[in-house]
Amino acid sequence: MLVHSDGNDLHIINHYGILDVLADLKKQGLIRAFGMSTKTVAGGLLAAKQSDVVMVSYNMEYTAEESVIDYCSAHHKGVLLKKAFGSGHLCFNQDKTSVQNNINFLFSKTGVTSIIVGTINPEHLAENVLAVNTAISTYR
Repeated sequence: MLVHSDGNDLHIINHYGILDVLADLKKQGLIRAFGMSTKTVAGGLLAAKQSDVVMVSYNMEYTAEESVIDYCSAHHKGVLLKKAFGSGHLCFNQDKTSVQNNINFLFSKTGVTSIIVGTINPEHLAENVLAVNTAISTYR
């Protein structure tokens, strides 16, 4: 279960107690894992300290939240990447090599558990799956 932030990560964590509630639900066996989709480094680090997984933005052109990934790697926490293609802008009007280079970059980062990819174009999805398979075989 993930909490989605509106950008006020620290306020959500510190004033609503939602991660505490989710931790209690996990102790009761009602959920298996929980975390937060954050928008700030400080929020990502605090969420990682209090939960199982965080979702952060990360790609070849945006690495500002890399310290959250590093923390999670060191503390055995899950990392889901959002904005892996910069909301489509990173690889827009570029060749397939750019997509593969970005996927390689994402999967070469220690600590990355998975990426979230959304598309309405089946061809792009097939290309992304091929790129991920190539990256996985490279970084095993």
